[in-house]
Amino acid sequence: MKLADFLRATSLRAPTGIRNRALVVLGWRAGLRCEEALALYPKDVDLADSSIRVPRGKGSKSRTVGLDPAACAIVQRWLQKRAALGLKNRRPLFCTLNGQPPKRRMCGR
Repeated sequence: MKLADFLRATSLRAPTGIRNRALVVLGWRAGLRCEEALALYPKDVDLADSSIRVPRGKGSKSRTVGLDPAACAIVQRWLQKRAALGLKNRRPLFCTLNGQPPKRRMCGR
């Protein structure tokens, strides 16, 4: 399955679809590994600066990566949906809909 096909298959309205789309786009456009994306918290996202701070990258080094406007819009939509669901910022960015930490299989493995 191509990435574009996967994105078309994700729901634009269901919370899980919005979350999954943001996760895939963040990994693809920012070049994040699965573990890096799942370790993010909302505080690591700076949409005003169009950047993501990756606190635990390869070799336990932190780095900041840029995001293009389209990716920022998709991540912003997930952040808004998270807030509407009542998920607190102390929960991982890509948590389950009840706030549980993500499992690695959320990335497809």
